Amino acid sequence: MNRLMKAEQALVSAQRCLNEGDTDSCASRAYFGVYHALVGYFQTQNFKKAGEWNHETIHSRFVAEFVHRKKSFLADMDDLIRSVYVKRNLADYNDKSVLKKEAERSLNKAMEVVKRIKEAMTQ
Repeated sequence: MNRLMKAEQALVSAQRCLNEGDTDSCASRAYFGVYHALVGYFQTQNFKKAGEWNHETIHSRFVAEFVHRKKSFLADMDDLIRSVYVKRNLADYNDKSVLKKEAERSLNKAMEVVKRIKEAMTQ
């Protein structure tokens, strides 16, 4: 299964979790949709990675390379990705749960990121 398919599958899971009221899992799956889309885009660009794709650096490298340097994406991708990542961390590493409205927003942002990456990959 390629990374874009994994991204789309994660978004389907996120939606299912949201529908079932599991907001933390929704936020987590939404982030992993973004993560797999980012990795997939790096792979299509033959981007050389150092070691494994890690969560802390993939966002910053994507923004530096494809938003700022190559200008392949609008600058708001930085905020979209960061927002989804922050909600994932809250969901996975905090005692408080993500609110339903927050989970919905995170899922919508993740869907937008994946949509843009998918469009860029098919151009």
